[in-house]
Amino acid sequence: MKFSRFEEIGVDERTLLMQLGSVPHGIAMEAIRTFADEVMPDFGAP
Repeated sequence: MKFSRFEEIGVDERTLLMQLGSVPHGIAMEAIRTFADEVMPDFGAP
């Protein structure tokens, strides 16, 4: 996932929604785990 364009214009925070409306809790939790495993490592430690 590329955020370089956002960084160029000064965006330094993002919001992520995983559970909306009728999405079951279990599916939302699976999406959160997948995000943590596959996306967050690309951001590195703060």
